[in-house]
Amino acid sequence: MIKRSACFQSSPYQHPIYDTHPELLNYPWVGVLDLTIFRTDIPLFTSAHARAKCFEILGVDLIPEDKELLDNPEQHQFYEGCVSYGWTKDNTYLLALYLSPESGPSTWVHEASHCIDLVFERVGIPPGVESTEVRSYCLDHLYTQISQIMEEQTP
Repeated sequence: MIKRSACFQSSPYQHPIYDTHPELLNYPWVGVLDLTIFRTDIPLFTSAHARAKCFEILGVDLIPEDKELLDNPEQHQFYEGCVSYGWTKDNTYLLALYLSPESGPSTWVHEASHCIDLVFERVGIPPGVESTEVRSYCLDHLYTQISQIMEEQTP
């Protein structure tokens, strides 16, 4: 997601992106998924509105559903999860994950799989037999992180 920093912290309030975009503090994510091997950080949101607002602030083109969500923030979450991606106005590739607080493990692994597909496409790893093992390890790694973060969100 964000250019890697030596001072990277998994807490959303300590992330270096806040140095350049302090307005994002109003729309925090609940955790950051780390795919260090690909120098990729993926913020995890449990608010679709916060995810869409962060994309807007960072200058990523919004899909029509996100524009509608920004116009009607009280609108009920209309999906259990999604992966969003695009280029920010400062030319940084942004990959973000939204999971509804009511979502469960099947949605988590489904969306983690999309994350991996997008990361692999970006770094040039072709799908197929040659990449299936590394894909499986990455899926396990992301799912483990998602599970820990989402379980911390449940009272």
